[in-house]
Amino acid sequence: LLYTIGVGIISNSFLHMTGLHACVRMFWNETGPSIMAADVEVKFARRLASNSAKVRGRALNGLRRWISARSSIHNAFSELELLKLWKGLYLCMWHCDKPLLQEELAENFASFIHLFHCSDTAWLFVAVFFKTMAREWHGIDRLRLDKFYTLIRRVVRHCFGYLKSKVWEQGLVGGAVEVLASGPLCPDLSQTCSGVQLHVVEVYVPELIAMATGCVSCVPSLELLQPCCNLLAMTKDLTVAETLCRSIFDPITEGLKAAKLQLDLMQLSECLLRLAVSRETRGKNRKKLYTLHRRFVEVAGQQGSSAPGIEATEVQREGWKARPKQPKKDAQDS
Repeated sequence: LLYTIGVGIISNSFLHMTGLHACVRMFWNETGPSIMAADVEVKFARRLASNSAKVRGRALNGLRRWISARSSIHNAFSELELLKLWKGLYLCMWHCDKPLLQEELAENFASFIHLFHCSDTAWLFVAVFFKTMAREWHGIDRLRLDKFYTLIRRVVRHCFGYLKSKVWEQGLVGGAVEVLASGPLCPDLSQTCSGVQLHVVEVYVPELIAMATGCVSCVPSLELLQPCCNLLAMTKDLTVAETLCRSIFDPITEGLKAAKLQLDLMQLSECLLRLAVSRETRGKNRKKLYTLHRRFVEVAGQQGSSAPGIEATEVQREGWKARPKQPKKDAQDS
């Protein structure tokens, strides 16, 4: 004991003599709060991943209060902190086996977006969620897929619900489009994975319609569909392209979704035509874009709208001139 006390006194005296004591104190003052802040996310993550439903419930209520209190500060959450948070939420969802409880957790986790006072942090929360799902997706077994499908659907729903609560403000809509276009609807699969992308495509329009009910005239439907149009033009996955046509564009051409969204088919057809003549569009997807454009023009013509046009000079500038059809040669001539 005397030896230990003596070593402690000598070490403390050495720190004072060499000036290292002040350096250690300065280091703790600078890093101590950040270490403590990081411990908060770790604590919530451990409790949310607990096998006890009671512990998880208490952690969920505490987490809701903590997010609401801390988000009052501008840019209070960093991407790393939200990554830790979503890791805990992911593990909590992983351990949940009861279907009704799974839906409740999915609804609670997705509704966290409404707790953030700063819209930038709210969209960062959503972006980190899709980044987490893309990272963890290939480790999810088939028995657990359904609950994570539910979680993805609820997050998409609350994204549109967040916009609805802000009366579809133009700046917030742009933020949502940017998050979706660079995340789950990004043609580059290094930013997402095909499983997440396919499910987002399948639930995108139904959830948008659900949130647009009662305020259809205020919804910027064309702008919110822009990431889907870009994905159809640039995707390398044939399954994704077919799912886009089947889940989004085919129902619109049939008039099932366009009326509910009050979508201007002529503007949408012009958007698809501009993508079709773009140099950046993949050749295999160009035919789908032209086909959809013609179908939208036909449907809009039946509704009495005027067909959109792109000037010939603009098409030539993009480098895609219409090729005249060659007459077929008769068998005798051949």
